[in-house]
Amino acid sequence: MNSTPLFHAALKATLRLDAPVARVFPLLCPVREALWLPGWSAKILHSESGVAELGCVFRTHDADGRERIWTVSRHEPDPGLIQFVQFVPGTCVIRLEIVLEQAGSGCLAHWTYTVDGLEAGHEAFFAAYAQEPFLARMAGLQGHLAAYLATPR
Repeated sequence: MNSTPLFHAALKATLRLDAPVARVFPLLCPVREALWLPGWSAKILHSESGVAELGCVFRTHDADGRERIWTVSRHEPDPGLIQFVQFVPGTCVIRLEIVLEQAGSGCLAHWTYTVDGLEAGHEAFFAAYAQEPFLARMAGLQGHLAAYLATPR
């Protein structure tokens, strides 16, 4: 049986960061993201360590109050790969994969979002996953992360 989701998008962006993979990778975490991303708030539902790890489950809410349930489906600090699967009830499933690549003294962060819609009637939500809004969001993420990394710790 072939089926086509109501919405499907696969979007990619690469962020250049002035920090090594080993410094960036721990920040890709539901707890530590609050250090560098204004407004980020996550509630850990399951984690043995209290931070990102394989099987970690957490909850967030988007700007419209929509609940998102996340799980860490891959967690490989070396070489620097993390994958999250998000479930937005009644709306979509999103897979986010971030691959870090050492580049001189900094790194490249390759972000891939794959979004599959579950129900009709969420056009405004899906519009955020069009290329232009996606790239604007990624530029914002890069700015916040770069500012945090530039601050001496």
